[in-house]
Amino acid sequence: VVFDCNPKPVKSMSEILFGVTLREKDKPVQDASVEIYLTMPGMFMGDNRILLMHKEKGRYEGKGVIARCPSGKRIWKADVIIVHPSKKTTHASYVFEVKN
Repeated sequence: VVFDCNPKPVKSMSEILFGVTLREKDKPVQDASVEIYLTMPGMFMGDNRILLMHKEKGRYEGKGVIARCPSGKRIWKADVIIVHPSKKTTHASYVFEVKN
């Protein structure tokens, strides 16, 4: 699982393109359901889920917005949830900084 988001640097309150690339045994996974759940460690910032759609060759994409934290905190976590056709679920987590 490879996670990415653009544009960089990632800024709050602006549209972000989230991307996930899935490969299994060097072959693209093209038939999974992929969702990203965005959270801020230590603070509830609302329910922020982004459904990703398969584009090509195991690349999934979706757009979303990250809220600006009133406390000024900038560390966010993206939990990538992948449901394979066999109904096996895989999780991967990534921590990143957001510019306010």
